Amino acid sequence: MNLFQFASVVVASLLVTAGLSAQTVIEPAAGRYFISSTGNDQWSGKQVGPNATRTDGPFATVGRALEEMRKQPLKCVTYVRGGIYHLSAPIEIKPEDSGHKLEAYPGEKPVISGGIPVRGWAPAPNNNNLWVAKVPEVQTKRLFAGQFWVDTELQTRARY
Repeated sequence: MNLFQFASVVVASLLVTAGLSAQTVIEPAAGRYFISSTGNDQWSGKQVGPNATRTDGPFATVGRALEEMRKQPLKCVTYVRGGIYHLSAPIEIKPEDSGHKLEAYPGEKPVISGGIPVRGWAPAPNNNNLWVAKVPEVQTKRLFAGQFWVDTELQTRARY
């Protein structure tokens, strides 16, 4: 086999591997859980997505998945589907969690955020070039607004 043939085989192998990983589907199995932005913490967490009747499916939060994994005698893997997951409290990793895994579902990019969504935007009085929104947690000094993100981009905060 000459160098060109070898290089062709390597490139073909990489393309096949890349194609497989992009289409990988993780099937439900013992010790395997799922988290989805369309999930519900009252469900079993053992299905990739909600069932047809929406009576079972993935969990909605990391905390609920950790709680369930801690009950199992074997080490578990929880796959986190793509989406933004806003935390209402810190994630607490305990010594008994050693060996358990939280992984992104293949081909998806979940974001676990300690930030809070800001809603109720309106043009600023006397200045239509600025937009304002009330954030009670910042107004009461429960939170400090150190960074401001829109989707996945860091924004410059107004200083007016």
